[in-house]
Amino acid sequence: CLVAAGLLEPCKAEAEVRPLELTIEPGFGGYAKVDRWFPVKFTIVNPGDDLSGDLAVHISSGRTKDFVYVRRVELPRQSTKVVWMALPGKAYTSQNNKVVFYRTGIGSGAPVPFSRPNAHLETRLAPSGALHVGVAARDPDTLNFLALLNQKGYEVNVFGLSTAGDFPWETAMLDSLDVIAFNDVSTDALKPDQVRAIQSWVERGGTLVLAGGAAFPKTAAAFGELSPVTYRGTKSVDTMDALGELAGVPIELTEPFTVSDAEVKQDAAVVSAQNGTPLAVRRHIGQGSVLYIAYDLALQPLAGWNGNATLWERLLSDRLLAQPTSGKNGANVVFSDTKQELDQALNYFPQLVPPSFGALLIAFLLYVVVVAPVLYTILKRIDRREWAWFVIPAIAVLSSAVIYGIGASGRSSILAQSLHLVELSGSGTANRTSATAVFVPSGGDYTLEWKGERHVTPSVSLYGGLDVLRGSYDSVVRREPAVTLVQFHDVPYWSIRKAVSELETVPDAGSFEYTIRYTANGIEGEIVNKTNADLYETGIMIGQNWIKIGELKKGEKTG
Repeated sequence: CLVAAGLLEPCKAEAEVRPLELTIEPGFGGYAKVDRWFPVKFTIVNPGDDLSGDLAVHISSGRTKDFVYVRRVELPRQSTKVVWMALPGKAYTSQNNKVVFYRTGIGSGAPVPFSRPNAHLETRLAPSGALHVGVAARDPDTLNFLALLNQKGYEVNVFGLSTAGDFPWETAMLDSLDVIAFNDVSTDALKPDQVRAIQSWVERGGTLVLAGGAAFPKTAAAFGELSPVTYRGTKSVDTMDALGELAGVPIELTEPFTVSDAEVKQDAAVVSAQNGTPLAVRRHIGQGSVLYIAYDLALQPLAGWNGNATLWERLLSDRLLAQPTSGKNGANVVFSDTKQELDQALNYFPQLVPPSFGALLIAFLLYVVVVAPVLYTILKRIDRREWAWFVIPAIAVLSSAVIYGIGASGRSSILAQSLHLVELSGSGTANRTSATAVFVPSGGDYTLEWKGERHVTPSVSLYGGLDVLRGSYDSVVRREPAVTLVQFHDVPYWSIRKAVSELETVPDAGSFEYTIRYTANGIEGEIVNKTNADLYETGIMIGQNWIKIGELKKGEKTG
């Protein structure tokens, strides 16, 4: 830098970016489940000047190139920022993922170093039947006795949650939990969209536990519509023999014990009651349920009662699965083939029909006839046989173009198709998984866009092949407040790219109404289509038997 003496200030070199401090907290207790989303908390400390860019998690796809999840982050000078991401469940190791911060943005900026190199996620893969319980409670040890069920052949893991902290309570963040329990904690701090996320989680099959006692009003404040009971106050009981009978272990109370007094809602069922006072009530909502417990789970003497593990084994019997002996890192995990089937189905585009064999054969025969006898005869007659040196190559090029045109028929435009897997909850809502495939005729960059925040993977199936980073990526998933993008880079011509959007809630999907009768001739019944769509090729799956119904339009009844 040249400086005129006494006239200009000396030039300052551009400030060097100082390494960022990064802490990664994956999953609940570091666990992840296959085919379940799980939360990852990134805490970034910026010791230097203002910085903005993309926090990117590179993940192996098990194929030729990796994919990346990206979140835009603004880091003011000497600040600390917490960033949450929901990522698809798999076993994460130092070999199959890495975390990078790109200054300005991925693809346009240089990586900013971390104070500790080789930043990556590490998770333990839980068996698909493991029970993951999230507990939001005043006492952090609430429900820790569930770990005693591991001695009975189950795998139960209990994790602490907070309604007042920074945990986002989003749909995908809850996906790897099977049970969420609230006990003596205020839930009115939850935002309306967080309550809707929990309700959606219940409808997809989760079990929500609302514990009572004197604190029940604040515990159930956000869940009035979901609660199995209507709160009326508190009362004291001198005995809890009903719970002791349910568990097979007696309870001895030395003094009156406070429980909540509640009226059971019409569509709920009493599991246990003491002298007319409901102690445990279950209400089924969609594919899941809400369980009401009439006492504070952390209150003695019940908190230290040695029948707790057996009691909750009964209460959660529909969620507990005995686990076979497993190898290291969840070797007994059962992989679902639903996504593999979707993956294969999306490979078929009705428009991409193979070229006609007859047309190709005719084009080839015409080429043989023209190049051999016809061309030779014509050139001989006009005495210009030396023209064959350029006429034959010209005809070969023309014939190749014709054959290519026949083969490329139907492959000149972008094609897209989607398959939707819709699971009705039975209460009018539904959970939808949407798999999309796009055929691109020419190479380049392409972007798929969804309105709103979606939970998308850039491949229908993440399994198969060597699960190590390849060093280059061809798809980037970027979530923004109003839109979710999947950006495909350097796509070869005549290629198919896929993506799947999960955990979509359809609020007005409708349901099926049915009746079943047992007669001397077997099982008879009727089905009414109360959904919002006309259905074709319908049927009933009983065991391994498919009973075909056929067309069933909206509002129609069949028997």
